[in-house]
Amino acid sequence: MTTEANTELRDRNRQILVESIQQFVKWDHSKPDAASGGYAGGRYPDLWTDDAIFETPFSPDGWINRRVGRAALEIEAQMRYNLFSHYAWKEPFEVHDMLDPNKFLLFTEGKGESKEGTKYHNKYVFFVTMRDGKIYHMRQYFDGGNLAPIYQETIAAEPETA
Repeated sequence: MTTEANTELRDRNRQILVESIQQFVKWDHSKPDAASGGYAGGRYPDLWTDDAIFETPFSPDGWINRRVGRAALEIEAQMRYNLFSHYAWKEPFEVHDMLDPNKFLLFTEGKGESKEGTKYHNKYVFFVTMRDGKIYHMRQYFDGGNLAPIYQETIAAEPETA
């Protein structure tokens, strides 16, 4: 691949990544569930490849910290819909390119509120691999201890399997 082609691919992937991460904080609780448009406009699974991998290694105890494939991401979307009433990222994101035009490192922080009214704030690091204009692999690092109180409020919303 030429340098120009790599630059074009990297620029396109970076734009798609930023737009996808922005969708992660879109809630509409007038909708009955995540798939009906209540979370990420109902598009959350569509932002990922069909065989995508989403990992959150420092999640609270009991949290499913690795999801693979579309069905698992649909469960993830519903869990997020059940967890928060609203959330916002600090923008602009700090995005770092890797040598591979499909790989990125993204830093941000966010704050919001659970559906029960508990305030939440965290800092995030995302390691992301894009493929065919979608997220293929994402590893999200954050302080799971900050999320634990909110997770305990909504633990019933997390299905046993994923």
